[in-house]
Amino acid sequence: MSIKKTKNGTYRLRIYIPEEVKTSLGIDKKAIEKRFKLRSEAKKYELELQNKIDKILSGDSTSQLERTGSIQFKEFYHQVWWESYKVGQTTSTLKPPSQATIDGTEIVFRKHILPILGNYSIDFLNQNKQVVLNLLTQKAEEYANFKAIRSYVNSIFDWA
Repeated sequence: MSIKKTKNGTYRLRIYIPEEVKTSLGIDKKAIEKRFKLRSEAKKYELELQNKIDKILSGDSTSQLERTGSIQFKEFYHQVWWESYKVGQTTSTLKPPSQATIDGTEIVFRKHILPILGNYSIDFLNQNKQVVLNLLTQKAEEYANFKAIRSYVNSIFDWA
C-alpha cells in the first residue's frame, strides 16, 4: 500500500489486494489505484479498505452473499453499495457527493428503484437482462428523470 503525491498535486493510492479476498470485494485486479485531492482522504479510504480486507481474512464477514453466493438487490444496496456511494467510491470523481445529492439518491432508491428491483437477486437480474429492461421501461414511462434511475442501476450492477 502506498500513497504518493503526483505531479499535478493529487495523491495516488495503490493497494494490493490478496487473492483470497478479491471475490468477496468484487475486485478482479491485483491492485486498486485511486486518486484523491487530499492525503487525508487517501488515508481514510486506505484504512477503510484495509479494515474490510482484514475482516474478510479473519472470517468475521458473513454477509448473505458469502453464505449463499447470492444476494437480493435491496440487500446489496443497503449492505454494500450505499456506504460506498456516500463516501464517493462508486464514481471516478475525486470528491464524495454532497448531502443534498445523497438525500436525493436515497429518495430515488426508496420510491422508484427498490420497489421494482429490490426483491430480485443480483444473480437473477444479471442472467435475465430482459427482465431488467422490461421493468425499467415501465418506470421510464411514468418517471420524468429516468436517466438518474438508469445511472444508479448501472452503478449497482458495476459494483455487483
